[in-house]
Amino acid sequence: MVIKANLAAGKKLREVYEAAQRDGLGVPYGQFKTYVQRLRKRDLRQGSQAVSTHMRVQTPAPRVEPRRDAAPGQARPQGAPSDPLRNVREQRAKRKSFDYDPFPTKGLTQ
Repeated sequence: MVIKANLAAGKKLREVYEAAQRDGLGVPYGQFKTYVQRLRKRDLRQGSQAVSTHMRVQTPAPRVEPRRDAAPGQARPQGAPSDPLRNVREQRAKRKSFDYDPFPTKGLTQ
């Protein structure tokens, strides 16, 4: 199949469509794209090893090593609850100058 070969060679779907139009294929681009997607799904179901430029290859996630520059006392003990806003609280505690807080937590009276 010429369309499969061109897509496997790295040509864009639009380029293959335009070449097919010049050869006399009288199908709108949206319908052509749908047909190609259906053919790709069929090939996947049949176990074909067809190469597609639009299919992603899944790779395993890289293993994350713990930070070595963190102090031993800062490591979160196993089973302790996580604190997603810890970094925000630490930054607020480190402030040395005045910083306007539009949403103060204390001191509002009405």
